[in-house]
Amino acid sequence: MISSGRFSNSTVRADMQRDYRELRDLLCIAKDSLGIATDRPAYPPRQIAITLRQLQHRLAVHFTLEEAFGYGEEERLRAPWLSQKAAQLRSEHDHIFARLKTIVKSADQLLEPEPTSSVEEISAMFEDFTIDLRLHEDRDAELLLSIFDDDLGVGD
Repeated sequence: MISSGRFSNSTVRADMQRDYRELRDLLCIAKDSLGIATDRPAYPPRQIAITLRQLQHRLAVHFTLEEAFGYGEEERLRAPWLSQKAAQLRSEHDHIFARLKTIVKSADQLLEPEPTSSVEEISAMFEDFTIDLRLHEDRDAELLLSIFDDDLGVGD
């Protein structure tokens, strides 16, 4: 668990995996709520807005965990190239989060008497957002594997 004020790699890895599963599950629920890739119609506007707000909160938690624990401070000090990759990934968080925030605002507009957004527009924005997020998370996974492989001595 915690040794010398530091989390062990296995604890951090387990927490990060659980967080990622929760994020992925909520992404699927949001996709369903918008009627993406399903034969069912979209959920009512209020439920769409609630689901997307929950996703926004989960993504904020996810990025906070990544920045606090996910990039292996000690390991980055030993391998400067990891610091460059981690900095690049961190710099993407604000942009990705801002995109989701725009989607949430659009979903909130669905609740207005005369909405300025449509479920179809929000669905298209959401699909683009999920592509960017998936590419970011793939790069995150590559970095984390590099950190944990280096720490465990894989390839020695």
